Amino acid sequence: MMRWAYSWRASPVGAALADRHYSKRATSVGVRQFMPPGRDVVLELSPGDPAGQAVWGVTWQKPEAIDHAWKHAWMNSIFRNESSHRASELIVEAVAATRWVWRKFGVPADGLVTFIDERKVRPTMVRGVAVYGHTYLKAGFRVAGRTKKEGYLVLQLRPEDMPPPEQPLPLAGRKLPEYARENPSGLAALFVRERGAFARVYPHVEGASLVLTTARHPAGGRGAYRDLACADPSTGEVTVAQRALQLPRANLVALVRHELAHLARPDLGEVGADRVAAAVRGTPILYDTREIQTVGPGTSRPRHLHQ
Repeated sequence: MMRWAYSWRASPVGAALADRHYSKRATSVGVRQFMPPGRDVVLELSPGDPAGQAVWGVTWQKPEAIDHAWKHAWMNSIFRNESSHRASELIVEAVAATRWVWRKFGVPADGLVTFIDERKVRPTMVRGVAVYGHTYLKAGFRVAGRTKKEGYLVLQLRPEDMPPPEQPLPLAGRKLPEYARENPSGLAALFVRERGAFARVYPHVEGASLVLTTARHPAGGRGAYRDLACADPSTGEVTVAQRALQLPRANLVALVRHELAHLARPDLGEVGADRVAAAVRGTPILYDTREIQTVGPGTSRPRHLHQ
């Protein structure tokens, strides 16, 4: 039975638990963002669980941003169990939930790894032998070596040893990334198709992901009506406001292409992104009477908009 609920990197529950994790630096206690950069899956136990709380966090970074030997692996950066549930069982469930959220991408070749600083944790005594990471080992992980720089113990769960994907529980107010669910608007299928076209010209775009948000202005701030989507080259995410799903198909296609162009060429501005999208797809990005991107009838980008 799944006990984990899908959460996020600034969850108050997760942040409080992270503050009590041994890896937390004193200077960062109280900081809401408790996950390292990159695409992530954060889980917490379902609210109201009488057993207590726990947090689980996995990061998926680009290989070029990783400075250890397991470059093609998910990284379990935090697991803290303050509940009465058996920790090894929670780990197995958390891996299943992580696989479900990222099921459209598949498990990377190196599976899932976690690092243990043996200087800061107590071992479990097993038949008189000190064992570090005992709960992970019971969940199927194996000792894989040590990091070269810090000398941390590395535990690894190979793809073939993972449990099958299982959907996490919903958490009020928290959205699932678009890639983690089917959307009746067809936005997910549209995104996958357009991403594939861009990746043929700009291979690094292949790792891009789509997030659908209920926030009115995805980029933050007050913005304007036409602020419907944004791209973050540091994470490879394209975020689209849910209200954009009400737009005609021509607008939705243009929005996705424009943001993918920002991921393809983050050094270019808005006009440059429109030109990249046109070059990749063979159709110009124009602007309708509401000044929203479209692949239908329209004009060039209005001069009073950010160029």
